[in-house]
Amino acid sequence: MSPWAAAAVALAEDLEPIVHVSCRDRNRLALQSDLLGGRLIGVRNVLCLRGDEIEVTDQPEARAVRDLDVVDLIESAAGEFCVLAAADPAADLSHELVARLRTKIAAGARLLETQPVFDLSAFAGWLRRLRETGIGVPVLVDVSIVATSVEAELLGRIPFVTSPPDLPARLERDPDAGIALAAELVEGLLGLEGVAGCHLSPIGGEPAVALSVLERLG
Repeated sequence: MSPWAAAAVALAEDLEPIVHVSCRDRNRLALQSDLLGGRLIGVRNVLCLRGDEIEVTDQPEARAVRDLDVVDLIESAAGEFCVLAAADPAADLSHELVARLRTKIAAGARLLETQPVFDLSAFAGWLRRLRETGIGVPVLVDVSIVATSVEAELLGRIPFVTSPPDLPARLERDPDAGIALAAELVEGLLGLEGVAGCHLSPIGGEPAVALSVLERLG
């Protein structure tokens, strides 16, 4: 569904949404219209994204638009929203990647939201190296919740995301293994300096799965 429609539902329930806005599907006129409409209904936060390639979606016959670059989108949104920008802990912190992150921050991004994280130790090392480059903005960490072996296989299709290779087998043995893994990750991630929070992201889209993680965390 439209993320703005979902945001309106969340706002009606006194929740504060972070709306994902992608360059892939809309031209600059539509994106500007969306941002104005979002501000009108009370949205305060947006995550500005380039958008996955069409090939990884369930509608490969669609066409990408990409009229704006994500930096242009960040600049458009920064005056009215708290803007988040994407960062990939699986990617090497090359000079080019660090420069790209700096450009996003200079354009108005106030937080970085990561791709899904499954390895606490590897992420902690990435975060330390990120800070050594001088980038000090808070980080919101995506924690994907994998509830079934089918979802584990689906996760493997997402570019640059590496989940534990034995996760499908673990889920076959224990249906709650994905929930336990997510809770363990959240507990460790929140202990890292500079981590502002975690985005619990159920692969199957079922809210009850995310609530199960929160219940396990107490």
